[in-house]
Amino acid sequence: AIEEFISKREAGMEAAGQFFVCDEEECQTKASQACLHVTKCGHLCGGVRDEENHLQCLKDDCATGDVTADDYCNICWVED
Repeated sequence: AIEEFISKREAGMEAAGQFFVCDEEECQTKASQACLHVTKCGHLCGGVRDEENHLQCLKDDCATGDVTADDYCNICWVED
């Protein structure tokens, strides 16, 4: 029951453009640059704010193909 509550709360906050990030300046900056476009399934795009072409949904229950939101993208992989 608690997992369902947390999942619904996170989805509601995400839809409102709020993100679970720490107070570190880098994390806050990245969150402020996140795309706020909502996909057909109700999840956020996951791309960069104000982009014209949006990503398909990468959430596990929606993702098609081999890539999900938990995979490292090439930028994140290089950045670490």
